[in-house]
Amino acid sequence: MNKKIGAYSSAANFIAVICFALSMLFGFDYGSYFSSMFIAFSFVPMMCGYAYFAEKGAKLAGYVSVAFSAIYTAIILVVYFAQLTTVRLSELTQQAAINEKVKWIFCPVCRDERL
Repeated sequence: MNKKIGAYSSAANFIAVICFALSMLFGFDYGSYFSSMFIAFSFVPMMCGYAYFAEKGAKLAGYVSVAFSAIYTAIILVVYFAQLTTVRLSELTQQAAINEKVKWIFCPVCRDERL
C-alpha cells in the first residue's frame, strides 16, 4: 500500500507539473495557480514515500525532506489560495496603478518585457 501511495502521488505530481507548464505556455494564470496547489498537495505524500523506502543511511535526509516539503506545502497553499480568492477578485487600486507605471519607468528589463 505504501508503494502505491508514493506512486500515485508521484503520478499526480507529474500531471500537475505538466498542467502548470501548459498553463504557463498558454498564459492561463488561473490554471497555473490551481495546478501549483496540486503540485503542493501531491508533493508531501511523494516525499513521504521516498523517505519511507530510503536506505537506512539516508533515513534522516528523507525525514528532513518531508519536513521541508510540509513547510513548502503550507506556504504555497496559503499564497495561491489568497491569489485565487482575493487578489484576482479585487480591482487594481490607484496606488497600485501608480506603482505599476513607476516600475516601467525605473526597470529597463521590465520595460523590455512590456514590448
